[in-house]
Amino acid sequence: MTSGYVNEEVLHLLLRALMPENAFALLLMECTGMRITDCLSLTRSQMVEAKPLKTGKHLGLTYTEQKTGKERTVTIPADLWKTLLDRPRKSDWLFPGRDPEKHRTRQAVFKDLQRACKLFRIDGRRINAHVSPHSARKLYAVRLYHELCENGLADALEVVRMDLNHKDRAVTLLYAMADELTNRKGQIIELTN
Repeated sequence: MTSGYVNEEVLHLLLRALMPENAFALLLMECTGMRITDCLSLTRSQMVEAKPLKTGKHLGLTYTEQKTGKERTVTIPADLWKTLLDRPRKSDWLFPGRDPEKHRTRQAVFKDLQRACKLFRIDGRRINAHVSPHSARKLYAVRLYHELCENGLADALEVVRMDLNHKDRAVTLLYAMADELTNRKGQIIELTN
């Protein structure tokens, strides 16, 4: 099943209902566009090696994507980076599992997110979109695409494609326009007054 899209406000409400480790993983995904498997397999050592960027408000982290084998560099807000490293240390995994020798599983994050979605209601109605950890990556893509378009970039879709390391522009289009596609399907994605 294809992961659905939820906007930032809804995602952050869901994050409050998650176990802290799972919430931090999804927050990191939302800020960087990482896949859940790449996010969960990060080590504290990798995070320590992140390089401060010119602004001083972000750090650059380079890793190899497990799905594609390609290198990708992401920008992590300095305050999130500090929060992630300041958490109690159980192992070198940034998101340790029950066994400190192994990292947290994507299934554990998915199950926790599904539990929160079942409890969550907007105007008494459930979220119709299939929310999964990958929804945070879609939120990143939508935000980046809109930001680039607002700044007048001629080929914003190509920049998003290169950032996410997609081969096909059609796949990137599905990510960048996930908010519009979800609205057209009539799925509940946002809070209303």
